[in-house]
Amino acid sequence: MVPAATAAARRSRSRAAAPARSRHQPSGTDPTTFAPSTIRGPDVGRLSIVTPVIVVLNGASSAGKTSLARAVQDEWAEPALIWGIDTVVSALPKRYLNALWSTEMYRYEYAPDGTIAAIHPGPYGDRVVRALHRAVAALGRAGLNVLVDQVMLTPQWGADLRAACLGLDLLTVHVFCPPAELERRERERGDRTLGQAIAHHRAAATALEHDVTVDTSLVDPIVGARQILAAIEATRTVSPSPAGAF
Repeated sequence: MVPAATAAARRSRSRAAAPARSRHQPSGTDPTTFAPSTIRGPDVGRLSIVTPVIVVLNGASSAGKTSLARAVQDEWAEPALIWGIDTVVSALPKRYLNALWSTEMYRYEYAPDGTIAAIHPGPYGDRVVRALHRAVAALGRAGLNVLVDQVMLTPQWGADLRAACLGLDLLTVHVFCPPAELERRERERGDRTLGQAIAHHRAAATALEHDVTVDTSLVDPIVGARQILAAIEATRTVSPSPAGAF
């Protein structure tokens, strides 16, 4: 039997060790549940609740999605995670990056000259992308802004993304680059199969309806990032906080 004094001391240590609860986390709720950010509203001293935003940067390989995502990260006063197809590709078993890539992840059609003419999801690649959409949505529901670096190949993927992110603020951005410039960049990179960028370009343009278009042949990443941030500010869900809530 534990002496009363010892039991009391243990309870005291347990209370002292318990982490402080966020002011946005009601008593008894899971700390991973969506915790909104706050900003100053137009009324002096009044705080407003802003929801997290999922920003999808959809475009071809070599269009400049990653550079644009990094620029948004740098320009945005709020933190945002970059998540996307490269995140999960880097986690694949090596065999899926080699022998199984062109059967399980993606399937390719080739033109007579050997360049890629079209790209289709493979069975495992389709599962991976749909899971990626749900992972991104989970991050948003946990209160995090996410920049999704993705090539949407099919309208089915576009519909799946919207279904996964239902109820979240979703901004879709077409990262556009003219075909001639895409081909030039693809050749200069030297680590791409020729034709891949154009196949991506055709697919991405029709797989998703876009809210914003950034032409990376006309603007640098910082200017493009500011266009995206202006669109976020114009469309984001902002709710006045209840009086006395903060």
